[in-house]
Amino acid sequence: MQASLPQQVLADVLVPQFGAQTRVNSLIRDVVLVVGFALFMAICAQIAIKIPTTTVPITGQTFGALLAGGALGSRRGASSMLLYLLVGMLGLSVFAPSSSPLADGQVFHFILPWSGSGGLVWDISSGGYIVGFILAAYLVGLLAERG
Repeated sequence: MQASLPQQVLADVLVPQFGAQTRVNSLIRDVVLVVGFALFMAICAQIAIKIPTTTVPITGQTFGALLAGGALGSRRGASSMLLYLLVGMLGLSVFAPSSSPLADGQVFHFILPWSGSGGLVWDISSGGYIVGFILAAYLVGLLAERG
């Protein structure tokens, strides 16, 4: 059996290590990447297309979750989606807009004006999707780590 080096994901290649490669520096780098992708996910949630027959709009969140997993890897990708879930549950309006802001005849919503929703995931209609984003980012991250 050959010993192989772990595969690098996109963030490992594109985001350079600053200073010496100490544990603290790599932890700071990982935290910045996780927080950055959680913010990116909040922006992706604001790209919404309303479907008249459902309360869950089509959003850019699926793209954000899969990109987080592919770019960050399994642990950091799932961590960023978990952070996104926790920030939304704290009451900040980072989730996709509910059907009510889009109900006034508006079909498309593109980032501004910000009209996200927040709350407990089991109280909103897209809560299952938000929980599933954590698993999706982890699985895509595993695939990315395996090359």
